[in-house]
Parts: sequence; C-alpha cells; structure tokens
Amino acid sequence: MTEAQYPVVEQIAQIVVARLEQLTVANGYKHDIADVVRPTVEGGYSPENLLAVVEQGDAEREKDHDYEGNPNRIAWGQPFVITLFVNASNKAAVPEDQLVNVFEADAIKALTAPDRWEHFPDSGPDLAFEAEFRSPKRILTSDGAYAGTEVHLVVHYRHPENDPYTVG
Repeated sequence: MTEAQYPVVEQIAQIVVARLEQLTVANGYKHDIADVVRPTVEGGYSPENLLAVVEQGDAEREKDHDYEGNPNRIAWGQPFVITLFVNASNKAAVPEDQLVNVFEADAIKALTAPDRWEHFPDSGPDLAFEAEFRSPKRILTSDGAYAGTEVHLVVHYRHPENDPYTVG
C-alpha cells in the first residue's frame, strides 16, 4: 500500500464534503446547495439558506473491530455532524418544515449516492468498513432566523496502529 497525502480520517472528511457539494438541481436534487464548509478555528461561516456545515466530532476506539497482526489494525468510529441551514422567506408558500425535510433528504441521498457508499471507495481503496446515520436533530438558531437539522453520520474505519495514513 502506498502512503496517502492525508490520514484516512481526513480523506473521509473530504469525501463527505465532496458528496454534499454534488447537491444541485442539475444533479437531480431539489435545490442547489449554497455552500459546504468545514469550520475554521474562528468559525469561518455565517448561517445562510441551504448551507451545509460539516463538523468532525471526537473519534471513539472500536476495539471489537480491531485486527491482530504486525502491525495491529485499530478501528475507529468517527462521527460527523452535518448542520443544514434553511432560511425560508416570510413570503414562502412552502412550510419551513417541508424545506428542512427536503434538504435533509437530499443531503442523505447525496451522502449515500455512490455504490457501496458506506465503504467510501470514492478515490481508490475502501476507506471505511461501515457507515451509519444516527437520529437527526432539528435546530433553530439563537436569533430564530434560521431553522435546519443536524444529520449525524458515523464512519467506521481502521488503519495500522503505526500508520494512520494507510487504510487497514
């Protein structure tokens, strides 16, 4: 195996963003996504209509999925919280919940679009051995101007204990 430019977990994060960036009417979705961002140290974004914010949570070790060997392969569950913002116009004829439901459905459709999506095979070898969605959570910003939802995705992957850049 050749060493990648980024650790496996970063490769997965970049694929999550790239899949969400495919949310366009031209690609068969209901709306064109405004942007997909990963927060910087300073935040780096302001809520806007049809914005997706991809945040990486704290990975959890999954020892039951480790493989023994030389070197051992260690398994991780990496959560991602994808916040989808909707700002319906005061004159919108469509209920805000409907807009949120459609945006959430489109995001899940985009994330699961590739065959064998849960293995993250987008740019070469499978990066993960499983992925799953957890229950979404509705949101309302502090000023009440934006509603949306949080899509919770957990990607399970492994790498050699001494090389987080290589799929294991």
